[in-house]
Amino acid sequence: DLPRPDCLIPVPLAIKRLRQRGYNQAAMLAGWLGKQLQLPVDEEHVLRSRETTAQQGLDAKARKRNLRGIVSYDLQNNLNTAKTLEHPEYGM
Repeated sequence: DLPRPDCLIPVPLAIKRLRQRGYNQAAMLAGWLGKQLQLPVDEEHVLRSRETTAQQGLDAKARKRNLRGIVSYDLQNNLNTAKTLEHPEYGM
């Protein structure tokens, strides 16, 4: 058995592609799966650091190189949120 995740984190889509498509398929899938599994979806703490070229037509090696380092986790914001929730005023 696989361990149950705490939440689902979809990969953010590049702004340019999001405007072209009008939706982020990873976020849609995570939303659906989150409802099915009763898991929260976190789209706020993962950031895309740069635009990439389209994956279509690239071989496996080029795809890996294209995606290297494009996603980062906003740890500072998450730590601030956790500290806020631990504050006695919020009762957690």
